[in-house]
Amino acid sequence: MRPDVARRAVSLFLGGARRGGAVEAGGRASLAPSGKAWAAGGAAHIRFFGGEPLLRFPLLRSIVSDFGGGRPGVRFSFPTNGTLVDREVVAFLRGHPEVEAALSRVRDARALSALPNVLVQISIPPGKAGGLPGYLARVLAAGFRKINVLPAYFVRWTPGGLKELGRSLRLAAGIVAAWSRRGEAVEVRNASTLNPVPLFNHGVVVDTNGDVFPTNAVFCRPFEGLRDSLRQGNVADPRGIAWERGRGLDWDSVLRERLEPDVYRSTMATDELLSDFVRRLHDARVPAAPGGPQGPSVLTPGTAGKGLRPAAR
Repeated sequence: MRPDVARRAVSLFLGGARRGGAVEAGGRASLAPSGKAWAAGGAAHIRFFGGEPLLRFPLLRSIVSDFGGGRPGVRFSFPTNGTLVDREVVAFLRGHPEVEAALSRVRDARALSALPNVLVQISIPPGKAGGLPGYLARVLAAGFRKINVLPAYFVRWTPGGLKELGRSLRLAAGIVAAWSRRGEAVEVRNASTLNPVPLFNHGVVVDTNGDVFPTNAVFCRPFEGLRDSLRQGNVADPRGIAWERGRGLDWDSVLRERLEPDVYRSTMATDELLSDFVRRLHDARVPAAPGGPQGPSVLTPGTAGKGLRPAAR
């Protein structure tokens, strides 16, 4: 994404946030800024997507400098596999607590767990669910206190794999609850994020060329055919953006139509297990993230077409 397109996207988003609009922007490829605003709190969350956003670290840093600068209510986040987290990036994160780094791999636990705003993203592919409790315990013992659990969606899970996933999620909920009882606050992002469809980010998604969509599902292969019908416009022409296009889409019907039946069933079963994990956290009175996302444009999975549900991103 070119710097001028990135700045137009963020400026457009923050303008909507100031007006109290519930919008979310996102993207893909090398670097695409995204954000979300909640009318209730007037907060704005600008999220950078990849690929690997740190491949464009100078652009990420300049966006934070130009649009953040300690402004109240403006936060940033980006996912990373940790490969490019060097001393420069660590120093940047240390000096910018408003920027959250979501790590899919932990390479230097001592340095990273000491940073003010780091989340560990725990991905669970089929056949690997049994390792979740042990890995979670090691992450918490290393000093991390923010996690997000993300089982694989839109793939086939065997009945045995789903059984193992359910067992591991129940154990994981127990581990988090035990830390909470000891007075160690663990933020589980799944417990404070809602969305009506599994996995995808809803709101306003900005592609690398500035095209605007209501969801990043259009960048996933099964749903690429929706691009033309869901394209709302381009950040180069804000007045021409049709913000309501795609807002009332029946996503459950879309998933049933575009996924193989066994993949659809696996996705719904996985989502229900993750929702059960969140219910267990609530039952154990594990505190939700303070000031976490709430409302109709919040990031991450819930049950498609069945209203807002707690789940993972």
